Amino acid sequence: EERAMSSGSSSSSDDEEWGSVNFTPLFGGALPYGAYVVNDQRSIKIETANFHDVPSNLFATDIWGGALAAADYFKENRGTIVNKTVIEFGAAGSLPSLVALALGAHFLCCTDYPNDALIKSINKQFDSNGFSEARGKSFECKGHLWGSDTKQLLDLIQTNNDTEKRFYDVVILAELLWNDTYLQHESLLTSVDSVLAQDGSVYVAHTHHNVGEEHLDMEFFKRASSQFSFDVRTVKVRHDLVYIDSSEDDVSPVYLRVMTRAKGAKGSICLEPAAT
Repeated sequence: EERAMSSGSSSSSDDEEWGSVNFTPLFGGALPYGAYVVNDQRSIKIETANFHDVPSNLFATDIWGGALAAADYFKENRGTIVNKTVIEFGAAGSLPSLVALALGAHFLCCTDYPNDALIKSINKQFDSNGFSEARGKSFECKGHLWGSDTKQLLDLIQTNNDTEKRFYDVVILAELLWNDTYLQHESLLTSVDSVLAQDGSVYVAHTHHNVGEEHLDMEFFKRASSQFSFDVRTVKVRHDLVYIDSSEDDVSPVYLRVMTRAKGAKGSICLEPAAT
């Protein structure tokens, strides 16, 4: 908390001047004050899972740079989301999902590891942002173990939802490449492949969090190309997502890549960004 305040002691006059204003960030991530502006009429408030309720290895108590990069991209390219069926895996703080729903997604499924406290926290995010009445019609929050049966996730598209679509147009993967998930790349890609529409897009936003193990992050994309026949291209590289406990001189790049089904037998990988 102290790092968000000015150094040194505050005088009583300072306290009176600022009154009850609270300068303490909700968390130390890339969205330190927990508020995301979608447009002039809509903002999203983020309150992540309680640190003591959810296992620490789920990394569900922060908003990471990839989530913000994905949300910004959807906001700047609304056509990628509006009237689309959207699913997010490993949602945690759920910022991209909340933004997608606010931008006009036709139906959204927000998923993460099937931990009761975590799924309850995700549902609370939607309720606190005024989406509770849309549950079942415009969105659902569900637990999902990567690589397991996705029939329930696909059935949600048509349950109480007027659409002929049977698969998801957009899949969101934000900050899912960690040393704890390197052995789960195939399982995650299996889930992605089974829910994605033939002409759908997978948005993968990630940071190289483990120095010296960047090749293990990139194994995800190599596997996506060789084993699942996805074309991979980089659409954005962000260098401006500074964490509250970082400096502008210590900013890790955040990559936003899009994967689509290859027309040929094998996929391809293009790591040159279309925009920086």
